[in-house]
Amino acid sequence: MTSNRRITSWAIEERLALLIMLVPFAGYIGSIALYATDIPFWDDYAAFLDPLCHIVATDVWRNKAINLFTNHGYHPFVVERLVLLLQLYVGKINFYYFLLLANLGWAMTVGMLVWYFHKDGDIPYAFLIPIPYLMLAATHWEAMDFATASFQYYWGGGFFALLAILMTVKGRGGLSGLCCGLALLSFGGAKALIPVCIVGFLMTRQWMQLLYFGLVTGLLIGPSFYFNSVTGDTGDGFLHLVVDPWGAIKYIAMFMGNYTPTGIYHLGHSGYFFFAIGILVLIIAFIAYRRSPPFLRRVPLLLLGYVLLMAIMAAATRFEFVIPARYSMYALMIGAVVYAWILTGPGSEPCSVWQRRFAISAILASMLYWTYMFCITTPYLQANEIMRNNVAKDYLIDGNPETLKPLFINSDFAHRVLLRAKELDVYIMTSVD
Repeated sequence: MTSNRRITSWAIEERLALLIMLVPFAGYIGSIALYATDIPFWDDYAAFLDPLCHIVATDVWRNKAINLFTNHGYHPFVVERLVLLLQLYVGKINFYYFLLLANLGWAMTVGMLVWYFHKDGDIPYAFLIPIPYLMLAATHWEAMDFATASFQYYWGGGFFALLAILMTVKGRGGLSGLCCGLALLSFGGAKALIPVCIVGFLMTRQWMQLLYFGLVTGLLIGPSFYFNSVTGDTGDGFLHLVVDPWGAIKYIAMFMGNYTPTGIYHLGHSGYFFFAIGILVLIIAFIAYRRSPPFLRRVPLLLLGYVLLMAIMAAATRFEFVIPARYSMYALMIGAVVYAWILTGPGSEPCSVWQRRFAISAILASMLYWTYMFCITTPYLQANEIMRNNVAKDYLIDGNPETLKPLFINSDFAHRVLLRAKELDVYIMTSVD
């Protein structure tokens, strides 16, 4: 009887934990549903609308392929353009629904990480509550309502990347290659995923799976090498890392400690504060990894390696210590990994007193962090929504290209693209009062 009561109590506790986890998911998706707009912003004109207009306007398949695969900067945006073309197939392009889909990718990434730690790590859902509260804190708000950034970061840099790592650890070379290829076709930074997956297969000497991974990845990204005519400008690139290694270390540490919704745009006092946080996180990660159980090492270790490589690539291209707020999603991912490693370290047998105390403290801290960030970032999203609607309303009245300046610095280009999109029935700008 006592055993049955314990099982029933445990089941109730797990269901309650899942309900508590739904709060940050609902808050996150609800906020973007409330503040997203069907108004293109900044790179959306050059990365999406312009090439899509060319794809629709031409009957030459080679020209269609060139406009589909040509990079914008060093980002490919192939998957994003295909999604928008699918929208166009069933109607017209709608950036509001595109943003909802993009942010769903991040929510699914968080859910997948929780599922992994529960299933493979055998961690009860009640102890995993801090992960969604941490990762769904809207510190990366500037990507949430920005179509160009949201899909590439949340699907390419988040969902496809994590799924590729999971498939690598499970020895599914073909599926890992598929996910890696999709990540590479949507996000330039996903190049960091290739060496991570290769190392994952080498660690377990799965030569055939490594071959499958290479073949599938190569088949997916091969056309982009053939049709793409833009390589992107990375400045002095990795030369900075050699010339100023201490500067690179500072940048990478701040990248890992970027838990702020304002980003880090100079060293200063705040920059060194996040530098200290990054160093602390890396030290704790190293200690926690060595003390973590073997079965919970490979996926988090590969994920940590992926984020570190992302930080190195960012250091090579943004060496002026510009760390946008949207990069904080990677720091949040590492925070979740470190938490799981600490939770499963020595002396943390399932449901032990230490484990419960640590989990309760983490739950309270993550809830406070999520609530604080929600209050801080909501005004940003609200201000963006109001500004974009007001600009669209004024532009629809006067038709003056200069009115579009707040939406894109090259307002004449944005004006021409909007006229072309309307002529081709690709996209029609509207505003909401």
